[in-house]
Amino acid sequence: MAIMQPNLHTISIKDVLYGRETELDLLNLYHQNSMDGEKIIVLIKGNSGVGKSSLANKFGLDRSKEGDLFVTSKLEISRDNPPYNALIEVFRSVVNEWYHLLKSGNNKLKATIEEELGVNLDYFCQVFPRIKHMFDLKEMASQTTEEVIFRGRLNEMLLSLTRVINRYDQPVIALLDDIQWTDKGTVEFFRCWLSEGSNENLFWICTFRSEDDDRVVWALIEEVLLPYYKSNIRLLLLRGLKLVDIHKLINRHLKIKHDDVSELIQLIDNVTGGNPLYVNIFIQELCAKQILAREEEREGFRWTYHPQRYKDLNRSMNMLEVIIRRIEFLPQETIKLLGVGAAIGSSFHISLISGVSEKPIETVKEILMPAVNKGIIEVINNQNNSNAPIKFRFTHDKFQNVTYSLLSEDRKKWIHQAIGRTFSASLGYAAEDRNIFDIVNHYNHCYNYFNAIDERKKMVEMNCNAAEKAIKLCSYDHAVAYYNKAIQIIDSHKEEWEDDKIYPIYLSAGRAAFLNKDFVSAVMFYESALKFAHSNLEKAYVYYQFIIMYNDVDDTESVFDSASKALKLLNYPFNFNVSKFQLFLLFWKINRKTKKITPNSLVNFVKNDSQEENLIGQILFELWVPSWSVNLKSLTYLNLKCLELTLQKGLSNGSYFGIVGYGVFSGYYSGKIKKGWEWVQAGYKVAEETDFPIVLGKALAAGSTVYGHAIHGYKKNITVLERSYRLSKSTGDYITAAYVSLVMIENYLLAGVNLDEVCQIAQNKQSFLKRTENKTYVTLNKIMMVIPKTLTDSNYVWTSEIERLSKKNDYIFTLHLKVRWYVVQLFLGVLFKNVDVINRVLKHPLVFYNNDMTPIQYLRILTVSCLLVRDKNRFKFKKSLKILAEFKKRLTPLLEVNNKDYFHLERFLSAAELELKGKLNQAIKIYEIAIEEAEKVNAWPFLGMYAEEIIRISEGIENRNLGKIYFKKAILGFANWGATVKVVMLEDQFQNWLKKEERKM
Repeated sequence: MAIMQPNLHTISIKDVLYGRETELDLLNLYHQNSMDGEKIIVLIKGNSGVGKSSLANKFGLDRSKEGDLFVTSKLEISRDNPPYNALIEVFRSVVNEWYHLLKSGNNKLKATIEEELGVNLDYFCQVFPRIKHMFDLKEMASQTTEEVIFRGRLNEMLLSLTRVINRYDQPVIALLDDIQWTDKGTVEFFRCWLSEGSNENLFWICTFRSEDDDRVVWALIEEVLLPYYKSNIRLLLLRGLKLVDIHKLINRHLKIKHDDVSELIQLIDNVTGGNPLYVNIFIQELCAKQILAREEEREGFRWTYHPQRYKDLNRSMNMLEVIIRRIEFLPQETIKLLGVGAAIGSSFHISLISGVSEKPIETVKEILMPAVNKGIIEVINNQNNSNAPIKFRFTHDKFQNVTYSLLSEDRKKWIHQAIGRTFSASLGYAAEDRNIFDIVNHYNHCYNYFNAIDERKKMVEMNCNAAEKAIKLCSYDHAVAYYNKAIQIIDSHKEEWEDDKIYPIYLSAGRAAFLNKDFVSAVMFYESALKFAHSNLEKAYVYYQFIIMYNDVDDTESVFDSASKALKLLNYPFNFNVSKFQLFLLFWKINRKTKKITPNSLVNFVKNDSQEENLIGQILFELWVPSWSVNLKSLTYLNLKCLELTLQKGLSNGSYFGIVGYGVFSGYYSGKIKKGWEWVQAGYKVAEETDFPIVLGKALAAGSTVYGHAIHGYKKNITVLERSYRLSKSTGDYITAAYVSLVMIENYLLAGVNLDEVCQIAQNKQSFLKRTENKTYVTLNKIMMVIPKTLTDSNYVWTSEIERLSKKNDYIFTLHLKVRWYVVQLFLGVLFKNVDVINRVLKHPLVFYNNDMTPIQYLRILTVSCLLVRDKNRFKFKKSLKILAEFKKRLTPLLEVNNKDYFHLERFLSAAELELKGKLNQAIKIYEIAIEEAEKVNAWPFLGMYAEEIIRISEGIENRNLGKIYFKKAILGFANWGATVKVVMLEDQFQNWLKKEERKM
């Protein structure tokens, strides 16, 4: 294995890799699989000193000679690791490489970066300053709390960088060393990365120690990664060198008499277990004890092994004792400064040691040189800057560990205190922001040494600042730990603190715990915040945080309970069980006010600076999802109350919701599409002026869901929905992103996009939806997947799946979910002529009477119409005509805006009515026009369905030629849609219509 080169006069063992040929071959194989599109994470596991890093570095450096970019990062062992530190360091190295490439004029890379980072370019500049220089950004927009405090935000940023890597030509090999010290966020990043689509250019290697399996990383890997991505994980278990490898090492570096070699090899193996680090140290120790002695000869020199001298030691060598002795034999001043370095980390700047010890830099350098000569530490040269301060690094973590363990507890605390103070004093306040984790971690090691009140308050302040920065980095477990430390200091001297200073700490701690998915701790923190809250506004804000948390886990009852308490504290009347009469009165009241106002004039309304009204607007904003899930009446009431608040008090954070909602309910249901669209667009403008991407994402989602397809058509609406999806995903608003992804799939289906592509889109969205705690949307996506799976997989039995999901009660727990499920069943029942499924679904009133105005409504129109045509005898004639008339009425406003997507539906409904009345020849002519209109907009599923209707009429009137023409049209429509199962079904059913030569084709 790789052996360090000690600075000893007695022996010189060079850096050579021994006994790892098999592992190198496997790494090369895994790398090739990764470049072929397979996502792979290689875990190299083994004891400390076994050569994990040497193996990974050897492979990476070999690949870098082939043009790959090899970047590395190491996690620390002696102190708490800063959140996401290793990941960010890896990507910073990649970004720095891109910076140099862009300076040489790589426009393709620049365009790719700009396209992927998009709206988050400013946020990237905060984490990766080089990006600011790449694009010559003069000023970076400040980030609001609402914009950055969302689960997974940084993960989404880093995933965007991986997409740039995949789209650029240069492969990247990333090494994370010692991930046993990682944080949850890094493991979560890997889960998100594995759940995305294909990979082309990124190959991950992670090393961790066998003896540290009880650390959080392995538990997280087993819990988070292995159950779902076992095929993506490759585990290389490194053991000690074999006897033959030790033999190669001896032969290469030592000239020893043949008779002595086998005995020496066996001794080395017995003492070191083949651990390369120990082999190196043990050989050096044998030299120091003259057990291995260099003897001059006529032709040079030869090494002689003296086994008797080893036996004369009267005890066997323990490697830990050998390492301890090597350090203890150093000068006392060297040991003292080395202890300071061990407390800092695996590497340390000489200037920091100088500040802590209050010694000149040259003196520090001189004192540390014995440790360099003994191979305990080494000097790191900065190749890019020869004038940079000298930096030392422990040659192995074992030396750092042992050095730190030799310090007394009092000495450790004094060192950490001195390091923290040196950081603060020498680097100033700005450095506290940059190095807050380093400073706070050192202070926290010795916080009970601070006796002065102002020092304790400074400690609390710094822990809170560190927690806030950890939240911005989305490392919520670290944030909770920092807040807990602050609370611990407060509790030890509670008499020194006023309630108004404690309240915000508990509130922020609750938010961090919630984001960390530790809901029990979040509730405890929030309840403590309630105890220290003085005003009703503060208490209401705590309940608002409860609402956000309960929304995330889909606990509708708790959402409404918390909202009721909050709104009561704010003296805002809100009826969660509103009656139809109360709703009518509110409609009348709002309509009277809006007659005096135009939608566009709302954009210039006075901004509401009142904290109370702003908080009410935010609470109403958060009630959107649970109200939508309960019933249309609750959602309508919520919209109207939100707009009422805006008209009375001015614009607040939730204002757009009331404006969009008013347009939806007053404009759509009165049939005035254009008028309603004006209100929706006014809501967009209000959302854009808030500078909150999350608000704009929700606005685009709400407006496009209802009006986008009506005004723009399915395909143009997809573009708007994609923007909403990207905004919601990048801000961590998974609920909105989940909803939008569902609507996008519906639009893809209705636009006639190839089902294979729809399947891929749905799969990608499905993996993303797993990140939200809200089960409704994950289930909705599974429901929508039934359609493409049914039509593309001949082995997929959709009726069994429907039965399974229908019986599983937890799948059907919201009104919205039920409606979606019934529509999917109805659509497939009609498409495959399964009358039993159709009849069961049609018995449920939701299918006809729920006013959920999404594109799926028009699938209902189509499927129910098909049903009425094909199974006339199962329905009363007058009732069938009445339902068709109702569908036509709902379609009329969409035709008034001249939307070509709906022309074919209008023709189809007319044809269905004629067929129902028995006017078959006239029905055929209208069906033919419907087919032409569908073909113009590439509405392939509709074209196939319409053509199939003509086939069946032709079969009844025995018009073979007509049926044959539209049989080909039906095959064309379903084939272009990718519905291979439907194509096979039609060919089997009507194959007797084809000539023999056509069947062979």
